[in-house]
Amino acid sequence: MIAFAPNGDLYIGEGHANESPNDTDSDDPANNLGAARIIHLDKNGRFINQWYGNDVGQGKFSSAHGLAVDPTNGDVWIGDREEYRIVVYSGDGRFLKTMQMRNLVCALYFDSRGQPWMATGQDGQFLKLDRNGKVLGAIGNGMGIGSGQFIEASYLVMDKQDNLYAGDTSVGRVTKMVAPKKGSDGR
Repeated sequence: MIAFAPNGDLYIGEGHANESPNDTDSDDPANNLGAARIIHLDKNGRFINQWYGNDVGQGKFSSAHGLAVDPTNGDVWIGDREEYRIVVYSGDGRFLKTMQMRNLVCALYFDSRGQPWMATGQDGQFLKLDRNGKVLGAIGNGMGIGSGQFIEASYLVMDKQDNLYAGDTSVGRVTKMVAPKKGSDGR
């Protein structure tokens, strides 16, 4: 997973459910392939720092399946899918908080208003969240192959109009869901 900060810095999430060796014995960023970690590069591709999860508990993550940068403050949100949680770090790698979720955290994204969204995997939904992980709304009609349904809601992106493009890895399709029209209050 890759996410960009508002200043152009790049964050790379590496490590997907122990599918590759977790070699964390080296400080060389090129010599830790497969580790559950976040690599931070500047906008020119120069290495800034990295931090590791490789565990469960506060401040750790066992995988980096989803990754997004909060456009309002630069915090890095990590989707720790197998642990059903979102782990948040500052842009410089300082642990801030863990939000335990009821669903798999397969993907994270911030919409044009800076609102966080989460893909829920086999629950077949995309959740709109507040910054403490509380669910504010959901779209998607659950698990299935019908209209608005997903076998595994694994990835999401949004365009400038906040239309959601959902990736279902189990059936190999991308579905566009049109954002509701803004009300008179501008929301």
